Amino acid sequence: MKRLLLFWGFQWICFFCHAQADYIGYVNSIYCKMYKQHKEKGIKTISVGGNIYALKDLCFDKSKDDFFSMIKSKETYSFGYNLSSILELKFNDGSSLYYELWSDYAGENENTYDYEIVQIYDTEGESLAAKGDYLKCGAGINDSDGYVNVRSKKSAKSKVVTQITKDQIFLYTPSSKSNWWKVYLKDGGKCVGYVYKDKILPYRKCSTKIKEKIEHEMNCEAY
Repeated sequence: MKRLLLFWGFQWICFFCHAQADYIGYVNSIYCKMYKQHKEKGIKTISVGGNIYALKDLCFDKSKDDFFSMIKSKETYSFGYNLSSILELKFNDGSSLYYELWSDYAGENENTYDYEIVQIYDTEGESLAAKGDYLKCGAGINDSDGYVNVRSKKSAKSKVVTQITKDQIFLYTPSSKSNWWKVYLKDGGKCVGYVYKDKILPYRKCSTKIKEKIEHEMNCEAY
């Protein structure tokens, strides 16, 4: 039994690492193709994942050097949903784009994968295709006191609306333009306030126990 569990654990790790590596190539190929079409044919919009995006919103108005430095500075990480990852593209001006990516086995041999961009979010974590819809990532707290305060506004002087303790999970919206991030107490719930970003422990850095809670919350809601 232990050998079987280790085998499947190893298979999942291999799949996850392979998928994340291919995510990067997948997005690179899409961006290079779109950049060429934009510059050579003057294309202004593109359909990705069933949504229509203006290329200017995907930062195609930036210089070629800035554009390709963004691709080189990419970061990919899991955030709680099975078979999904976030790919963050960072620009020289400090802004970012967040790509929610999905993958699954394709073909009978299960050695190849299908990839899809589910959604693209701006530097504040808001969907470029559906305004008011925000990227939500699973997390625990990062504080030795065993709790963090949730504030009503993006300020340490603002009112404390609630607290999150060390055994609780929650969701947050990342932002490359602010140190205070929106938080939610459950998937599908409304924003309850703001937490300073250093107090947030992202899913990928959480303990196994907290990760399991996040996965249960996010995937039960998703399916």
